[in-house]
Amino acid sequence: MPGTAGAAPTRVFVVEDSAAIYERIVEDISSLENVEIVGTADREKQAIAAIEKTPPDIAFVDINLLEGNGLNVMREVRKVLSKIKLRIVIMTNFASPVLRKRSLALGADDFIDKLTEFGRIREIVAAMGKRRPEKYVPR
Repeated sequence: MPGTAGAAPTRVFVVEDSAAIYERIVEDISSLENVEIVGTADREKQAIAAIEKTPPDIAFVDINLLEGNGLNVMREVRKVLSKIKLRIVIMTNFASPVLRKRSLALGADDFIDKLTEFGRIREIVAAMGKRRPEKYVPR
């Protein structure tokens, strides 16, 4: 990617309970320049603790986890890291217009139906590399 030499990498965290889907996400974005996977989790409490410890630029968060759910992860991370501009993308295999609307209303920056929109993950990460997220400044 032109213009990214020396730039800090886009830091990605993946909250996903399926090893196969996690591997697919990593495979899809690993060819992008200047991207670093900084962590993964498959449980709610594990995800919250890890994201708070190592805040990424973007987190892809599955709704259904081995324990807990991704909407709780998003709410807690938004609360604790309120001063950091963190992009959170909610993902699910069981998308509906109601669930999409609810996720966005609760604070998701984006919503991905993994069955029909999986390719958007790569697009979102690539776009993040072109512009660095700003720090969130409370009003």
